[in-house]
Amino acid sequence: MDDEQTDFLGWDDFSGDLPHLGLEAGMQLTAERIDTWNMTIEPLEEIFEIKKLGRYTYTDVEQRSVPMPGKPYMALRLQRAD
Repeated sequence: MDDEQTDFLGWDDFSGDLPHLGLEAGMQLTAERIDTWNMTIEPLEEIFEIKKLGRYTYTDVEQRSVPMPGKPYMALRLQRAD
């Protein structure tokens, strides 16, 4: 892990497995990094397409990760792409 960023909710390190509730294979999601301490929201350019991973989980089809800064009070918001 380097000092600049951490793959916090990456589809690799955190495993990024999403619970199945309301998800379908092929669904596309957008992501925003939220700094709750500084009250900022940073939309990410990538659109993530999900696939079924297991009986109850989904993951990114390309196994991509979302880089997160290595500091506390960060969140990641995933929303269905329109």
